[in-house]
Amino acid sequence: MLALFCLCASIWSIGFFFVYISTNDKQAAIFWNRFYSVGMILMPIVYFHFVLLLTKTKSLIKWVVLKTAYLIGFIIITTIPTNLFNKGLSLEYWGYSPIRGFTGNIYDFMYPLLILLAIYQLLTSLRVSTGRQRSQIQYGIAASLAGFGLGITNFLPLYGIRIYPLGHIGSLIASCLLAYSIVKHKFLDIRIIIRKALIYTIMTLGLTFVYLSIVFMSGEIMGTINQSQRLLMTISFIFIVALLFEPLRGSVQSVIDRLFFKDIYDRRMAMTEFSSSIVKTLDVEDLLDRTLQILSMTFRVSSAFVMLYDNDRNDYALKSFIGWEREELMECYPKADSFIDSLSNNQVIRNKTSGKYSYGDEYSRRALRRLGAEVAIALQTKNRLIGFVCLKERLPSNYDASDIEAIRALTDQLSLAIDNADFYHKNEQKSQYVFDSDYFQKRLDAEIERSRQHKMPVSVLYISLNGQDLDNKAIMKATVSIKSKIRSFDVAGRLTRNMFGLILPGAGQAEVRCLISRLEPELNTIGTVDYDVIERFN
Repeated sequence: MLALFCLCASIWSIGFFFVYISTNDKQAAIFWNRFYSVGMILMPIVYFHFVLLLTKTKSLIKWVVLKTAYLIGFIIITTIPTNLFNKGLSLEYWGYSPIRGFTGNIYDFMYPLLILLAIYQLLTSLRVSTGRQRSQIQYGIAASLAGFGLGITNFLPLYGIRIYPLGHIGSLIASCLLAYSIVKHKFLDIRIIIRKALIYTIMTLGLTFVYLSIVFMSGEIMGTINQSQRLLMTISFIFIVALLFEPLRGSVQSVIDRLFFKDIYDRRMAMTEFSSSIVKTLDVEDLLDRTLQILSMTFRVSSAFVMLYDNDRNDYALKSFIGWEREELMECYPKADSFIDSLSNNQVIRNKTSGKYSYGDEYSRRALRRLGAEVAIALQTKNRLIGFVCLKERLPSNYDASDIEAIRALTDQLSLAIDNADFYHKNEQKSQYVFDSDYFQKRLDAEIERSRQHKMPVSVLYISLNGQDLDNKAIMKATVSIKSKIRSFDVAGRLTRNMFGLILPGAGQAEVRCLISRLEPELNTIGTVDYDVIERFN
């Protein structure tokens, strides 16, 4: 939208210049007056639109005003060639000045109204903005007052006040303020503008070269190309370009990013790879290690650590770190601390007193310094703080707003991945649950009594695992295997560390042998297995 505003301002400036130098040619002055009037009419409307987008306003009334202004503006544009907009031109000491008609008077009323609404919107947003956005709005207000304030002087001669119009000077001042804001305060991300310009310039030149080459080669092969053949070739080429444009744009963008915008390219590739990998990762330690590696290698964070909430301790425990010695770090952080409350509310706490990310009170920043960190970012899901990431300084330069935004996107993905992993493990533990020996014996007595009453068989299978490497992970693997192979109404119990008992209601010898044959392939990979059918009741 800002690009469209600049285009309108350029049309107005060029046309105004030629009107000024056409003092000896009234017809040329009339032409250039009509030319710049198109840009002039659209300028305040497009600017108001840009301000609404910049301040992210959700006011329905202001958007309705904008749509109404567009409608009125396009109606006024249609009257430019007639006497309804300008009745004619009068020669003043600085050059030709228009004589307003009916629709011209409507525009002269609409112009200051829209500019005042835009400035009011900027002032309203200024009160609640912080950091870089606040600087952007401040320069936007200054540019508005300079450009459109002096632009009012262009309207005064239309109503009998013979004063030299200073709108072009105001436009120059506003352009300088805008340029300074772009460079100093990143009013626009100039790298994105250059990047997009490079992409479309290369594509335009490349496609033009291909088209001219095809025309030239066709002419050489087939002789002179008539008009109908050229039209057919052009239509065919446009159709091919429409099909190939998006793949070509992606390829060109990838090459440009790799050559000229390596930081952007590396971050995008790292985020893409991380997003695809975490879907398959249910190990929280692995997730944390991958995240810290990306922060170190891609974002050039010198040191980082992660603390996650520990239900057993009811505080936040150190889980993973990079770039620090363990003795330099706190092993845990209390849950009942105002630093945690501040982090929950603000999402980001930075050890600075200015800038976009300077949330938190002085106590929170002191707590951050005690942790030895420059930035703390919340890991939060479903309005619950599950942990936080602390970062030391970034090399070779400190963090800016784009760095924090990118790291927040990374940590948001990490939060969801940790939440998914926790949910999976909780459900997995439920599915792996087996009864203890006391409950197993009670169920066995009940099943034996039921078997005698109903004259139905019930079998009991005991499984013993033997081996030197039977650690907890091996026992858990055996538990999962056993639970996955038995029926939903069978009862599994862990009688000793390496012995399981299975109560199999209604199962005879054939069913027991079938179950053993299903269990053997997996259990044999864990250790030596002994099976024993102790009882079978009929």
